[in-house]
Amino acid sequence: MVSTSQNKVKTMNFSITVATAKLLFTSACNVANGTKVNIDALNYVHLSIENGTAEVLGTDTLSLVRESAPIDIIDDFEICIEAKKLLAVINGYSDGEKPLHFSFNDSKAVIKHGRSKVSITTMDSNAFPIPAIKMPSEFQFSCSSENLISAFNGIFYAKANNDARAFLNHVNFSICNSKMKLYTSDGHRLALITSL
Repeated sequence: MVSTSQNKVKTMNFSITVATAKLLFTSACNVANGTKVNIDALNYVHLSIENGTAEVLGTDTLSLVRESAPIDIIDDFEICIEAKKLLAVINGYSDGEKPLHFSFNDSKAVIKHGRSKVSITTMDSNAFPIPAIKMPSEFQFSCSSENLISAFNGIFYAKANNDARAFLNHVNFSICNSKMKLYTSDGHRLALITSL
């Protein structure tokens, strides 16, 4: 149930099984880490509930994990939960079909399991940097695996590793007019492969 009081503090209460909680939160919590880039908001996972589906997002700017599962809630809700403590709490439970009861308010999440009760710090969901990921619905491409491996081998020498500028640690794919371009840079060199 979602309730809003007169001072606009939004609260949410729901229950899910331990197995569902592990499915939703474990991977995202393992990735969530803001210490490398000094962004405290990345030490949290973003939980959103919309149209009966819970989605959890965790990132460290290099990796992004998004997990979702159906949940028996009608109302929409968003909040961020401290990842490290949440992961420790969820991993502490082994009885997969028993329920975890979550209750949220503006400053904390309370998780109850049997007679145990744990409070975890939360943060406003607007402070979490959610990347915009837009994929065309009809997007597809194909090429031979040998050509793709050869292309990667031809450009990886110029890719940065563990650079603070996360965009340099990746390979850029550009597909236009039935031709694919792969390029990467470490800030000093640029490698480009075209026409796969």
